[in-house]
Amino acid sequence: MKSYLITKLLVELIGIGGIVTPSMAQNNLNYSTEKTQLTANNLSGLPGQTVKQVIAWSRSHKFLPPLQAVQKLEDHYPDYQSIIKLGQKLGQSASYISFEVFVNSNKIVESQTVDYRDYSRMRPSLSFTQKDSEGLKLIQKIYSEQIKKDFIRAKQVESRKSNLSNNFKINIYQGKLFIYQTFNDTNSSQFSIFRPEALNRLLKN
Repeated sequence: MKSYLITKLLVELIGIGGIVTPSMAQNNLNYSTEKTQLTANNLSGLPGQTVKQVIAWSRSHKFLPPLQAVQKLEDHYPDYQSIIKLGQKLGQSASYISFEVFVNSNKIVESQTVDYRDYSRMRPSLSFTQKDSEGLKLIQKIYSEQIKKDFIRAKQVESRKSNLSNNFKINIYQGKLFIYQTFNDTNSSQFSIFRPEALNRLLKN
């Protein structure tokens, strides 16, 4: 899991003050109840598009702050990232949502990850599964109803223990539109979207 390895960097970064635009400060607490309106462009900002297209999509997004380039100190770091700070309790690490974009050498988006970390327990429990209502609402909030439904209807093709920890399993799903990969731990959950051709590579890892 690429983004799992950069958690310490993210926590240190947002613990100092966070990366969040003023317009997002109030909206980020209401994502579980606000409905996403479907538009003609509701499948924008996804793997397979150019990074320029995805950046443009993020700039007009009603929930995510605009994507920012990441200094790639390691190959497994994302190329672009958007962070929403959810809050922080005294003596606890900050809670946040990180939206991460991975780009290939041709400037095409290969995958994206929604990394939800609620160390301070600021929100109701959330898991990225095909039945968890909070996780599904967040997927629709960031993407669209079509992506949420494609994930719900996707076929689970693998479930295995992570090489990084025995505390969680990595689950891979094959949808009609994309390949999805999830893991859920006590205080964190990840939802990743890959281009369809990535399936064999994911199954071999």
